[in-house]
Amino acid sequence: MALLESSLLSQIVFDGNVNYSILETKLDELNRLVAVIAHASEEQLTSNDEKLAFLINAYNIIVLHKVVTWCKKKKSFAQKHLRPLWTKAKFFFIEKHEIMGRRMTLAYLENGIIRCVFR
Repeated sequence: MALLESSLLSQIVFDGNVNYSILETKLDELNRLVAVIAHASEEQLTSNDEKLAFLINAYNIIVLHKVVTWCKKKKSFAQKHLRPLWTKAKFFFIEKHEIMGRRMTLAYLENGIIRCVFR
């Protein structure tokens, strides 16, 4: 899919695991992809399969972006790894992200669009 085309994942994923240390050095590319997600339109996606792939990739990219930017703000191990339940709930259910010109939570993207529309 040309819309979110990037070699970023091949540079940061090894044996199914994300190397966040490398990802932190690729923040410019990650920011570029988040901007593409925000400004993309349905007209740019020619099939339901392409739209589904875009939305799944968008979800994953936004999660990676949020994790990296959140961890950069936190200084201590406790702040990074011993997150309270509220932070986790906020991450998926409260904070909204711009996706194809619409503001939505990650929970809505996953459950209200990806799982609901593409059954």
